[in-house]
Amino acid sequence: MRGVTAALLAAGALAGGGESRAVPVTLDASSEGGSPAFDALLELPGAPNGVGVVLLHGRGGNPDSAVVRQLRTWLPGEGYTTLSIRLPEPADLDGDGRPDFAEYEADVAGPGTVFPESYARIRAALDHLEGLGVGRAFLVGFSMGSRIGAAHVARGQADEIPLLGFAGIGMRANSVDPLNTASVLDEIAIPVLDLYGDGDLPAAATAALRAAAYGGPPGAYTQVVLDCADGLTVQACHKLVGLKGAGSGRELERAVAAWMASVRTAAVPAPPTPVLLLAGLALVGLAVRRARRGPKMAAWAGIAGQRWRWGPCSRAGARGWRMPCRPRRSPTSTSITTGTRPRP
Repeated sequence: MRGVTAALLAAGALAGGGESRAVPVTLDASSEGGSPAFDALLELPGAPNGVGVVLLHGRGGNPDSAVVRQLRTWLPGEGYTTLSIRLPEPADLDGDGRPDFAEYEADVAGPGTVFPESYARIRAALDHLEGLGVGRAFLVGFSMGSRIGAAHVARGQADEIPLLGFAGIGMRANSVDPLNTASVLDEIAIPVLDLYGDGDLPAAATAALRAAAYGGPPGAYTQVVLDCADGLTVQACHKLVGLKGAGSGRELERAVAAWMASVRTAAVPAPPTPVLLLAGLALVGLAVRRARRGPKMAAWAGIAGQRWRWGPCSRAGARGWRMPCRPRRSPTSTSITTGTRPRP
């Protein structure tokens, strides 16, 4: 599947003059303890930067729904390989054919299938990116996807490729653990982008709580508030209507891309332990050599500015190499002669 996907993407990039093109893929999370088949949309950039982005849609959405669609299609132009996946849904308890928030709460309190299955799918998505040559990735979630993404970073990671950062769009800190993002943010140490519209009242009301809950280093939690147009409903501002996609200023896409670029710039990989050990040994060896040479260099400093030459009186040094005798100055002449070193 990975080889076929890569071939399709390469052909699409060539046909599209370097523009990214979505390719539907079916992923398998069974090796991660999840579903054997779930769908996703993959886009490969014309000039890859080696970093991938896994996108998580909101409640009742899909890999091509609001917010994730705009990021999925925009970020390849910045060099990112994007993979937008379908998330699992809880049991339809009221029979209306759409997942209600109360049904997610019921799943957490009861069978507890949504979050473990989501973790497995995210790991499978990251593994798929790794098979395409991606070495690092960002995780980005919108609305319910931001709740699931935050919980995955805190509790669902295993041995997948490293996550550089997590971006939660329209995050809210309410309900029960792990649906409440404040209950999991204290377990996250990687950089976090918390982005929401100013008219998204539930997100705005709990912004301070989310920031205070973050468990990572100072300065690594970034909150960005976008100005929604007057007259928008809370839900429309939650979806950042007028701030994303064609016909807007692309405020959403530009803000996310700028944050990712800043995180990548700051993410300088640490050298592996063997390299550090060898560097330490080299420094120790250099210090020892300088300590041994110290007395000799001090002796030579005493004759600085005088002319001296190698002569028969050269003697073997401590390590077998030969060094010149200290020159002896004639009391009536300024010429320098060599001879045996005077006894103290």
